[in-house]
Amino acid sequence: VFVPHPPARPQFHQHFHEPKMAAPEPNLQGSDELVDVHRLLATMDRIGERLQINDWSGLRNLAAQGRIIPGVRARLSTPVVEDAIKYMQDFQSIKAQPKSSFHTCGKRDGRMVATSNRIDNAISGCGVDSVQDYDAELQCNICLNPAFAGVMINQCGHHFHPRCLRGALSAVARCPECRAEVTMDDVRPIKDVKQARFLWQSLCALRVKCPADCGTHVKWESLEAHVRDDCHSVEMFCRHGSCKTKGGERTICAHEATCGEALVECQCGQFLLRKNLPKHKEDDCPMERASCKYCKKEGIQRNQMSKHYSECTGAVPMAEVWKLMT
Repeated sequence: VFVPHPPARPQFHQHFHEPKMAAPEPNLQGSDELVDVHRLLATMDRIGERLQINDWSGLRNLAAQGRIIPGVRARLSTPVVEDAIKYMQDFQSIKAQPKSSFHTCGKRDGRMVATSNRIDNAISGCGVDSVQDYDAELQCNICLNPAFAGVMINQCGHHFHPRCLRGALSAVARCPECRAEVTMDDVRPIKDVKQARFLWQSLCALRVKCPADCGTHVKWESLEAHVRDDCHSVEMFCRHGSCKTKGGERTICAHEATCGEALVECQCGQFLLRKNLPKHKEDDCPMERASCKYCKKEGIQRNQMSKHYSECTGAVPMAEVWKLMT
């Protein structure tokens, strides 16, 4: 049975502070996993040196065990660690995924929409306020922002952001509102509570400011789609191969026109990376024109060179003649 909320108690807000990085909570379906994968990448060399990581197995083990990772000072989920390793070794495989730690919103026109902690926080409901007035019943009474993507305690019906509640329960295992004994196993996402559907609908309808600073105000439930499909301030990764270049839409389109990781077709019909095209034309392309090394005649198509040799009047070095004779 849904229990109405008592009045807000701001005094709890001062006591229960949200931690800088929350531990993973698998039974909440990962909607509040906010790990800065770029921070992990920036410290990978230092981490590897300290832990003597061999083939990344040490980092994988720390993630699987849910242990704090030195240098990052956070518990990282296995998917985030795997994405970071792929970034270093095979970024192209990440680009093939619909979503990853690098593009939590998805793709636009085949390009990964680059993520940031600010965008991830807003989409997952943390650290974002509404630009319109709203009833106090909609807020998380720990951070005092709307409880977007919040969870509800089964016993008492009070709701909070998962990260806020987890931080509070790490200090005292009691509901911050009514002091009932609670663990994170006693909560459900608000959207899954039938009696709270009006609360969920009201939260989804609140308008928020785009976290990428494009100036747009959208309903929170439409925020992810806006960032992925419409926002002109987000950055995107180059769509080609393992290229890690990212930038605004105009910048990235200009880059892709000359990107060395792009797969292009040579005039001879062979496909290869653009960065390898000059060497292919210089050494191998049968359609390119070259000069005869004996008579120095220029402009001979490489695939016609054998025919030219049958008519060539140039001097052949004795060393080559000797090779043919022996």
